This record gives sequence, structure tokens and C-alpha cells, in this order.
Amino acid sequence: GPVSNPRTPDNENITKVAIDDIHMLTRGTPVVCHGLKNAVHLNGNIGEAIAFDGRTGRYVVRFEDDSLNSASVKPANLRIVFDLPVKYKT
Repeated sequence: GPVSNPRTPDNENITKVAIDDIHMLTRGTPVVCHGLKNAVHLNGNIGEAIAFDGRTGRYVVRFEDDSLNSASVKPANLRIVFDLPVKYKT
């Protein structure tokens, strides 16, 4: 269902899809970073995939938080956000 405000993770539905099953995120796909070790401060931040760098195999992610710079992130460290909290909807 929709994400409530304030967020109550116990009431959220989670659907897992192997990242190998997703061949390419389209520009603007909402994502959240997880499992990052060299940029731990980005874990849990919502952004959007704005480009794919075929040379590095990483997505360029622009974050909703304007104080964060865009980052190059491995697909394994991204989760697609299917239902954004109200504050992120336009």
C-alpha cells in the first residue's frame, strides 16, 4: 500500500526482485541506496537514476536531498522505490 506519514515500515509491503532480473533502469527511476561501504552516508537516501555508465557498470544517482552530490552506484547497492512518501511526490 501507500507509504504512510510518518513511515511505519511494519505496515509496508516489500517485493524482492533480483537485480539481475532488471536489465536497465530508465532515467528517473526512483531508487534508494543500501549496503554502501565507502559512502555510508548515502545509505537510505532516496534519489533517481539519471544515467547508466556502461564503462563502469554503475548508475549515476541524483538525490532528493540537495545537499548530497550525485554518486556513481553499483546496481547491487540500489533498490527501486515503488511508492514514494508524500513529501517526494510531485
